[in-house]
Amino acid sequence: RTADRAGAAPAGLLTATAQITDTAQAAFTWSYGQLLSAWNPTTGLVRDQEAQASGEFDALPTTGSLAAATAQAEQLGVIGRDDAIRIVNRISRALLVETPRYRGLWPHFVNATSDGAITIAPGTEWSSVDTVIAAVGLLAAQHSLGLDTYGTEQMLRAVDWDDLTGEPDGM
Repeated sequence: RTADRAGAAPAGLLTATAQITDTAQAAFTWSYGQLLSAWNPTTGLVRDQEAQASGEFDALPTTGSLAAATAQAEQLGVIGRDDAIRIVNRISRALLVETPRYRGLWPHFVNATSDGAITIAPGTEWSSVDTVIAAVGLLAAQHSLGLDTYGTEQMLRAVDWDDLTGEPDGM
């Protein structure tokens, strides 16, 4: 919503102003803000759709992409380095420690309970493509921010790629 005629925003709404004049940086900044608004710092995950509550149907590829976008936001001066590191470290813990795996793969969608348990969303799949999207986004963010990449590299090595190529329906 926009501000009223007196210039005041309606109660409870976030307002922002920016001195960004570069169109590409402005587009990135506003898109990053929207992505960050879907992130839950408690779970470290990004919800898939605005209409769903956090934890109901969270998307791992989007979570990894948020990590990469956060590193880019830090490079552009959109957020501070300490905040970027905090966000990427929380995402790292959610993906590498708290998210279940099957043959090394992460699920595309997960549910997260209030007590912190993360499970594959019912009726969804373990996905090699989504695992790579999430892991590469996280890996790029960690590398860009000078964070330890060992856990992410090990996670990718632990995927049973040879066994997955023999799956009749793929993964």
